[in-house]
Amino acid sequence: MKTVKFLMTFCLIITGLSTYAQYGQGGGGGGYQQLSPEDRAYNQTKQMKKMLTLTKEQFDKVEMVNVKYALLMDSTMKANGGFSPEMREKMKPMMEAKDKELKPILTEEQIKMYEENRKKMGTGRGSNN
Repeated sequence: MKTVKFLMTFCLIITGLSTYAQYGQGGGGGGYQQLSPEDRAYNQTKQMKKMLTLTKEQFDKVEMVNVKYALLMDSTMKANGGFSPEMREKMKPMMEAKDKELKPILTEEQIKMYEENRKKMGTGRGSNN
């Protein structure tokens, strides 16, 4: 009987540790927040390449813009104690500035696709999400 209790306790501990490792200290972050701003920007650029079929030249330019704003947003979040609804409001001007920097890099068709995708994702300007 003691062996069964020990094994059950052991299994619960192992399950808890693996869940903790998978989701990180913040709980449910999926490791996203543990990525550096540069890694988050690179991942975002890869998604944009797939969604917008960016050329190599566009990819490099878009990545530079994404890194710039990932670093800016990261420092803003750190200075304000993390992400909150108030932070979302503070980040709106940054997102608008980022969009302005991206538009000259993209074609008209890519801009249209980019804006449509942002609206679907709930990150477009004027979104209540």
